[in-house]
Amino acid sequence: MPGPADEYITRAREEIKMLRGYFNRQLRLYRAIRAVAIVSASLVPVLATWSEFPRLGLAALGAVVALAEAFQGLFQLRKSALNAMKPRTRWSGNSTST
Repeated sequence: MPGPADEYITRAREEIKMLRGYFNRQLRLYRAIRAVAIVSASLVPVLATWSEFPRLGLAALGAVVALAEAFQGLFQLRKSALNAMKPRTRWSGNSTST
């Protein structure tokens, strides 16, 4: 018959699995938004030299960059992504040992 310790361990493992999935999703989302922002920002000066490219298209690319950065800041994707990349140790609590 499983005791409270077994139930605690099972729940802790489930929570770790859930958090791992969350951080992986945050990391993928962060990278995708950064890639869109970088590509869009890089295309603006290149396409601005092409006289046949519509100015509305340049404005749209600029708006994509601004929106990507705004969403990143709003949802703190960078912080979540950095947390996802931190090495995990067994005892990674806030210890105050000297």
